[in-house]
Amino acid sequence: MSGILRARLSEWQPLSSVDFGESRTAMATMEMVGQLVVGLPIHRPSPDCLQSLRTTLANARREGLLPSQWSLTLLRASGWIMLDVNPLGDTAAATDPSSQCTAPIDDPVLFSNYLSALAERGGVLGGRILLNSYLRLYPSGRPCLEPLRTTLIQLLTQGTGNAARVRRAAVRHGLLAPNGPALLARHLLETDPGPYLATIGLTGELSRSRFVEAAWEYLAAEVASFHSVGEGGAVAHGFGAALRVLLALSLDNSGAELRFPARAIDLAEAILAPWVGRGTELPAGIRNLLFTHLGDFRGLDTAWERVSEPSRKVMGQYLAGEVLEHFFGLLEIISARDSAVDRYRQQRRVLWEFCRAQGVLTDAWIAIGPSLLPEAMRSLGPCARRYAGLGTTTGARARHVALLLRIAGVSVVEWSHVGPYYLWHPTNMEAPRLYQPHYSYESLERGVNLIRPHHDDSRGDWRSDFLHHLTTITGVHLDAPFL
Repeated sequence: MSGILRARLSEWQPLSSVDFGESRTAMATMEMVGQLVVGLPIHRPSPDCLQSLRTTLANARREGLLPSQWSLTLLRASGWIMLDVNPLGDTAAATDPSSQCTAPIDDPVLFSNYLSALAERGGVLGGRILLNSYLRLYPSGRPCLEPLRTTLIQLLTQGTGNAARVRRAAVRHGLLAPNGPALLARHLLETDPGPYLATIGLTGELSRSRFVEAAWEYLAAEVASFHSVGEGGAVAHGFGAALRVLLALSLDNSGAELRFPARAIDLAEAILAPWVGRGTELPAGIRNLLFTHLGDFRGLDTAWERVSEPSRKVMGQYLAGEVLEHFFGLLEIISARDSAVDRYRQQRRVLWEFCRAQGVLTDAWIAIGPSLLPEAMRSLGPCARRYAGLGTTTGARARHVALLLRIAGVSVVEWSHVGPYYLWHPTNMEAPRLYQPHYSYESLERGVNLIRPHHDDSRGDWRSDFLHHLTTITGVHLDAPFL
């Protein structure tokens, strides 16, 4: 655990555990806690019932009735909407302008009277209903938070016997602790999030509650904090566990959807931050997760536009490595029938992978000739169709594949078959744009600033020549091992 969670939990002192006897397993005990504290059988009313409740509450307020004068049913049920931003609804706001945009939780007198009346008459059922709203909305930072917690603890720990003792232990250890979400985040770091949430009653809507989302925020900050930990790109101790728990909590129980869809950008920032400036390989699982929920990084009008530049650079460099793997995989297929492709394949691979390792290869893309596409599909699978098409003609060039690179702002194109590489200066507006769905042959040669051969060069001096031009054009100097 890094300083993020440790600082928030430094003042929290755990209470002694309740002895449930040897006849109960730990899991059975926790399931009992979840049922007794949150009240799993209690289901939130339908939207129509909630609107009716809002109208009843608005009428009671308009008549000047104090919470102590409300019916017991209204007193308990109003816990479903007492923490809402505007629980009275548009209808009530229209008939009573004084209630417009006013929530009981933001009316200190009303809310204090409500908590007093609920503590006196609401019982455990009233506490459970209000607890559901507390977890669902989690009014963190509001002045009422402490009296709200005090009232809930008082209601949920009433009575005697084993059930009351379970509730007392649970509410004081977790859900109603002063640093409840931070404490939940710490517990999740020590277990499997899905089963643990179920054992404390946070299932269904409550598993996506604002309280759980606040715990998610702590875990996201915990993972992101590892970007400054470790030396030489080494993964810091505890990072793997923190990342595993964050990813598990980020997905719903099916594992197919995000638990908090609105936090997709925050998730991308958190799990990419540890790789910013480290030069280590991004796990493929992270790439797949983010592509699933944010779309293809290289697509148009995707959510990636809202991700920070350093994080996008991490993804771009990872994908550049993926593109190189695919390009040279296709060259291996072509070389089986065309030795000219194979002749300098390794030299080219060493140079471009060296540029990527140095952090100057930021983007890469492939354009595949139509005659080569069936072989590309067999080799690369469905992702072959995500790459660009090349030309529209048949013949020899229809079996070519072109590699497009962005290196320190310089655009480079080279072809699968032995020939020159083409180079465009960063300011050249005719340079091919990356990530297009289709390229003509002419567009990959038009307006070029430099054409340099890498054939008939068994020693590979063309690579030194390329790096020399890169330095001349951009000022970026790389000391390559093959110089």
